[in-house]
Amino acid sequence: MTDKGNELIARIKDNRERFSVIGPKPQNLSYDEIVTRVADFMLSRDKLRISYAIGNEVGEALEDENDACFDPIALYQANPDRHDEIVMYVEAEMKSSEQDLLKRKDSSLFAYNTLVFGSALRLANSEALLPELLDFLIEHLIESKPPTESKRRGRPKDSNDDVRFKRQAIEFAVAHGPTATRNDATEEPRACDAVAEAGSKLYQIQGDAKFISKYTFEARKKVWQKSV
Repeated sequence: MTDKGNELIARIKDNRERFSVIGPKPQNLSYDEIVTRVADFMLSRDKLRISYAIGNEVGEALEDENDACFDPIALYQANPDRHDEIVMYVEAEMKSSEQDLLKRKDSSLFAYNTLVFGSALRLANSEALLPELLDFLIEHLIESKPPTESKRRGRPKDSNDDVRFKRQAIEFAVAHGPTATRNDATEEPRACDAVAEAGSKLYQIQGDAKFISKYTFEARKKVWQKSV
């Protein structure tokens, strides 16, 4: 095999070992080393959250009312540094589902905002707009009437994506050797503790409360129990 081929295989193996719950992980690491690795894993998983959302078609009836749905305007307001990534997803959504978005614009805030964002992209690139899209944009500019966002989108509890995110972090920590949880009388830190500490470090760096939201030990224990 060529050197480039070997290098690619090595990178694939390294990414799988560092950023996936699949495959063997180093054992006998110190607790601090596990925390660092879990933090890196959580950060890599967080970068996939837009991908999770885009997987739920705009305006689609989701499997669970707490699943994420793709809203490029809300995503951009929360993550302006991820502009290029959001643009890529919006362009793909517009290319594959423009007519469907137009049909859903009066009932889906996510479809409406995708059309607004997508129209802005096309104008910025001096691209022609289909008559239906141009009519929508004119109406939006004259009198914006986005659909009311469903109250259930307020997410009073963890969404499926949030639970999945935390569970995978615990699974990743467990793969390095420590058990998931501990008895109340046990002081030795476990995988759930490593996840909480990793989240705290990310919160200090990123300033994003999602890394520490609902990370009490009992909450993490319930997340883990749902996976076994």
